[in-house]
Amino acid sequence: MAGPTAPPGRSAAASAPAASRSASASAPVSASAPGSASPSAPRSASAPAGSARGPEDAVAARAQVEENWALFFNGGTPAADRVRVLENGSGMAPLLARLEADPSAAGTSARVDDVVFTSPTEASVTYDLRVGGNPLLSAGKGTAVLRDGTWKVSARTLCDLARSGGKEAPGC
Repeated sequence: MAGPTAPPGRSAAASAPAASRSASASAPVSASAPGSASPSAPRSASAPAGSARGPEDAVAARAQVEENWALFFNGGTPAADRVRVLENGSGMAPLLARLEADPSAAGTSARVDDVVFTSPTEASVTYDLRVGGNPLLSAGKGTAVLRDGTWKVSARTLCDLARSGGKEAPGC
C-alpha cells in the first residue's frame, strides 16, 4: 500500500503519534487546524488547562473583570460606581467611606495581570495596585465573582486589602 491511512472518521494527523501532533499542551487550539474545534483563545484566559470550568464567554467575562477592577480601584471613581462593581457593595459602604477618606486613595489605580476562572461564577485575579503611580502591591491575589450578571470585585478581596494595612474593616 502507498502510505498510512486513518481509521474512518479520523484524520491522518489525529492518528499520528502524540509527539508529532502537538508541540505544546498549552498551545491554543486553532480554528483552522484540521480536526480541531474552537475556541481560538488560549485556555489560560478562561480556566486552568484541561478544565471545562468557567463562563461560556470567557473572553467577554475576562474583559468585564479587567474593566470593573480598574473602575473599582480608580481613585477618581464615584462611590456609587464602586458600590455597583463590588460584591455586597451597599453592605460595604462604611468600609468604602473609610478608605475614600484616606488622602492617598485619590491616586489609586489597578491593573489586572491574569484572570483564571475557577467556576462559571468565580475567578482568581492577579493584579497590581498603585498609589500615585508607585507600586503598592505587585501580583496581588483577589477574587472576582459573578453576581446579577456582572463580574464584581469580591468583598473578600476588599476586606483582605483593608486588613493588610492593619486598619479596621467595617462590614467584613
